[in-house]
Amino acid sequence: NMISTADQVRIHANLSYTFLGLSLALNSMVFVLIRKSEKLDSFRYVFFAYCVTDTLFASVHAISLMYWAHLPKSVVFFPTGALGYLPLLTPIAFQLQSLAYVFVMCLVCSTYLHRYR
Repeated sequence: NMISTADQVRIHANLSYTFLGLSLALNSMVFVLIRKSEKLDSFRYVFFAYCVTDTLFASVHAISLMYWAHLPKSVVFFPTGALGYLPLLTPIAFQLQSLAYVFVMCLVCSTYLHRYR
């Protein structure tokens, strides 16, 4: 049994919206716990940056919600989310998602630098 493309898009959307809610809940919990912690010192701000960046990434991912198709010599991305019909919002959300991804990678590097310096 092959799953249809429409079913794949629906499953992708449902998972993305579920993970958005999960991300908001978990990042809020981490934010509250970090604010109350007294042992983190300067590393607290790295955790704050993670919370903000992860929330931004999950939010714009749920807005842009790209589905991609691999063709013989190219890869095509097209928006499938509930807000994918807005021609101005989707490209901005996709760019913010890419920027947040790069920022997360920088945070991972800074975490190691802070830990092992």
